[in-house]
Amino acid sequence: LATVDCQPLAGGAASILARQPVLSEKDGDALGSAARRWVPLSPRPEWGGLREDIVCAALKTKAEVARQTVLDLLRASTDAQTKWLLINALRLSPGDKQWLSRARADILASQKASPGDQELARQVKLATQWLESRLTNDE
Repeated sequence: LATVDCQPLAGGAASILARQPVLSEKDGDALGSAARRWVPLSPRPEWGGLREDIVCAALKTKAEVARQTVLDLLRASTDAQTKWLLINALRLSPGDKQWLSRARADILASQKASPGDQELARQVKLATQWLESRLTNDE
């Protein structure tokens, strides 16, 4: 997925991986590399959910390298659509309280980096409320 230039092949593989209930932590490196490869690219309609599926699959590994990649992509992104994609994936990502708190903190930091973006503020508010609910329900 990280090196293939064939979008239909990458999209099909990512779609299958994203639908799996759990992925192995050892796959975090490869899926993190795939996220670095595909997420920063401008999306195309024919890609379908390629970027979303890769991020979802990477986070399902619960691997530190994959998680850090997604957080780094969020920090580096200047595109609103990509930020929303990453924020949504982070709010739904599996993990323990420590991970959910860390994801929440980075989501909030993304808003501070773009204080005038009202839609981003709305997305951040929804995501942090969702994460706070998950943190409360896990107690």
